[in-house]
Amino acid sequence: MLLVQIAGVLEEEIAREKKVWIRKWLARRSTHGCSTLLLKALYAEDPAQYRACLRTSPECFDTLHDLIANAIQ
Repeated sequence: MLLVQIAGVLEEEIAREKKVWIRKWLARRSTHGCSTLLLKALYAEDPAQYRACLRTSPECFDTLHDLIANAIQ
């Protein structure tokens, strides 16, 4: 009898849908995060400082990104 109850509880746990949650402000990090905004500004306005931050030129970064983009998505 106890095993039947345990089996029922386990089945309910397995059947329960997992909830995925994230805070709204955390979800915007990829577009509104400090490093994202900084790198976009440096890319557009100051390539020398972009190179100093990333240790690569914007063109080289774009080339590397294009090479691995499919693998990291």
